[in-house]
Parts: sequence; C-alpha cells; structure tokens
Amino acid sequence: MERSGAALSAFATLELPSRPQLGDLLVAVEKRYGKPLTLREVPAGSLGHNITGQWTDFVTHGLIEYAAGRRVWQLHVILHELGHIVLDHKSHKSHPMAESGFFRGIGSRKGVSWMFRQVDGPTNHIECAAEDLAFVFADAMFGSTQGNLTAAERIFGL
Repeated sequence: MERSGAALSAFATLELPSRPQLGDLLVAVEKRYGKPLTLREVPAGSLGHNITGQWTDFVTHGLIEYAAGRRVWQLHVILHELGHIVLDHKSHKSHPMAESGFFRGIGSRKGVSWMFRQVDGPTNHIECAAEDLAFVFADAMFGSTQGNLTAAERIFGL
C-alpha cells in the first residue's frame, strides 16, 4: 500500500539506522519529543472500549500504554502511538488530581470519571495519519513486502 508523503517526510526527519529496531525508534522519538518515554502493558479493556493503546503526555515524560495481547499487535499499537508523537498530535491529557490517583477508589460513581474525560477526542484523519506512519516504521524495521505482493494485493492495496 502506498504511504502518504506526510508519513514518509515525518519518518525522514528521524535519525535512524537503515534497519532500526524498536529501541532505535524509541531513542529517536524521545530526542524529537524532548522527554523520556515509558512503555507499559495494561490489561486488555482497561483503556476503554475498543482502545488498545494510548499516549499520555506528562510534564516530565510520556507514557505509552498498550493492551495485553499478541506481541505483534502490541508492537503495532506502540508504533501507532509513536506516530502520534512524531506527527505532533495532542496526547490524552490527565488532570493532575486524577493523575495522582486521588480519585482511584471512586471510579465512575459520583461522575468523577465523566468530569475528567477527554473532551477533545481524536478525529479520523489524525488516527489515519498515525496509522500510516506506524506502517512506515514497520516497513523500516522489518522490510517492505512490496516485492512479494500478489497481483490482487497490489491492485487492492492490501
């Protein structure tokens, strides 16, 4: 599948070896981001309905949480969240009181989780851009499969 010029341009701005590993990519993105990144596996479903990954921007660091599951899917989710960072998208923001765990025992009772919900939700074009860059990252890490595609895969962009 053809990658967008925006994704290819964003990738080209990172200082990466020709066959980067995830660690190389993390170092390059941290340099661009200006803060360390922490990766944390969380139980499936804990990020919300149908949410498999989330990047949260804290004052001192960034946190990428990804749902437990198959390793290949987790890697893709991490690459997708790194795409958001490289493309300068806004992260999921936490309120400092919620961040500190002050409301941890309250849950959805009394509307606390509703009060601290993310109100400026992502749009489809933002998610598509991060997804496109995630595939550029994967192509760089594992090699393009363009030469191995069947005619049907080339025609339908699979």
